[in-house]
Amino acid sequence: MAILSIVSSSSSNIEMKFQVPNNAGLNIVAPGTNTQNWLNFTSALATGSRIIYVNSSTSIPSKYKLMLEVTGPFGSGGGSRGTSNGTVEIGNLPKAIISGIGGAYTGVGPGNGFQLKYTASIQQFSGLIAGNTNIHVVYTLSDL
Repeated sequence: MAILSIVSSSSSNIEMKFQVPNNAGLNIVAPGTNTQNWLNFTSALATGSRIIYVNSSTSIPSKYKLMLEVTGPFGSGGGSRGTSNGTVEIGNLPKAIISGIGGAYTGVGPGNGFQLKYTASIQQFSGLIAGNTNIHVVYTLSDL
């Protein structure tokens, strides 16, 4: 058995807005970081290990970068909850974020499991246009 969920201390959708400067000549301000989401899971596994991957199911424009830092485990869980792989850039290809998961559970809700910290930045200013870009982030819990 393997169950994974993303829980939030506020809204399930994250909105990260770049701020337009008030005066000509000033830089566009990146939205900073968002730490509202937590990754909770239950893994019933007698032998072997599992891993959690992250990727985007939508294309992230090359002018932007979306980073994910995973910290933890925190809270009331138990068992072999695995180890964070630190910070990764989210893209179309899956990247490992938590390795070495065995038989374990993280606890339920914010403050339990692994905290997800998203950071968005601009990589290239030429060709930026106003508007919204929806990015769908996918988490996959998989056997090794």
